[in-house]
Amino acid sequence: MKRKFLDFGDAVKRIALFLMLIFCSADHLLAQRAMPENPFKFVMNEPAGWFPISKAEIEESLKRFDLRNDSLQNFLAQNQGKYLLFAYVKFRQDSFTGLNPKIEGRVIQINSQKPLTFSEFKPAAETTLRKIASQFDEQRYLVEPSVIKIAGIDSVYHVSEFQMSVQNGSKLRVRSRTYLIPRGTYFFQISFVDEPDRGDCSAEFDELIKSIKLLK
Repeated sequence: MKRKFLDFGDAVKRIALFLMLIFCSADHLLAQRAMPENPFKFVMNEPAGWFPISKAEIEESLKRFDLRNDSLQNFLAQNQGKYLLFAYVKFRQDSFTGLNPKIEGRVIQINSQKPLTFSEFKPAAETTLRKIASQFDEQRYLVEPSVIKIAGIDSVYHVSEFQMSVQNGSKLRVRSRTYLIPRGTYFFQISFVDEPDRGDCSAEFDELIKSIKLLK
């Protein structure tokens, strides 16, 4: 069976872009509440004490990274055809240098004329996650691409660790978890990044995933 419309290559580039935007900031706010309403009826608690960032801030922070294999222009050119639902960093932008834990949600259109069944979505999603993981140095899986239920919906996720080089030549051990949640002819991509050697955000991330709801 042809699966031409299941090419998630664009998603691979965008998740890779997300993983390269983990530098920034410090200082905290407080508040635990559901994020503002959106046309996709995606609901998740806002991370308490984290700072929302805009698309412009995401692109600006990308300029701090060593993009040896791809130009900044090429990365930004891939930012079409996708809706940034939310993005948060744990610390205030530009207040320190180091890894800034990050949470991001996007909506990605699938090139399909009809809603996908999960059996159609699953293999393409798993392939996408494996392609993402292969782009980073010394990558290892903590959780291989697997099926998980999110808000009662069969979804696909993985958790991996890898090393990332920064402009001063140092290397960071980065942990990433990415969830792909199908929704008809599009899917939600929810990504979390932290640096376990300096600050473990697993408990926060777990609670946020549990809080996700997809309204009718």
